[in-house]
Amino acid sequence: MHPIGGDRWGWSLTGSRSVDFCVWVLLHDGLRVRPFDIHPNGDERLRQLDMDAASWARWFETVVNRDVEDQERLRVGGDFEPMLVYESDPPTIAEQLQMKEALRANTPPALWTESAQVGELLDGLWDDYSSRPVLRRNRRARWDRDGEVPGTAQQHMELYSSLHELGSDLPSLHCYPVAYPALVVREVAPMALVLTSLRQWTWERYRDALLTGVASLAGETRP
Repeated sequence: MHPIGGDRWGWSLTGSRSVDFCVWVLLHDGLRVRPFDIHPNGDERLRQLDMDAASWARWFETVVNRDVEDQERLRVGGDFEPMLVYESDPPTIAEQLQMKEALRANTPPALWTESAQVGELLDGLWDDYSSRPVLRRNRRARWDRDGEVPGTAQQHMELYSSLHELGSDLPSLHCYPVAYPALVVREVAPMALVLTSLRQWTWERYRDALLTGVASLAGETRP
């Protein structure tokens, strides 16, 4: 989160495994949902179980906004969720089952509320995604890591001012980079943008994409 001085408005660039998983699911299945509609066909298993663009979008927005709520709680000084621990050592079978359910409640498949068959397949896909050799971590992107974010620190300060001006009616702005083969930005009301991994952008296109996105969220037109 990048606040200036005592300003409570903030702008964050945070990698989220949960948000990235939703887009990874599209690539795996081949389902196309604007603007994530520039990728080849996949195994079609989710579509065969009746996931469609509308149901994916509802789920995606729920996942994004749950992450935003968590980020906002921390931004205003809220506490982290309490750590889950076993009461017994070794844990009982019942405790292990309860722990499994508690951990699942924090995953994207748990936020799917439609077809139970799709939910079961999402559970399996989440296991596959989570066990990939290079695990994606929830962390903020920074321009001082070589090549991770386009632009310089000074350019980001200037961009912050422009974003704040356009999005002053928003509580803050949360941006989530995801792995996708084309440059896209998806607004998720009330205050999130999901966009292609930052390494793929030039500074000018990245700046313009963020400004256009925040203007859309704020219901304004860029000058």
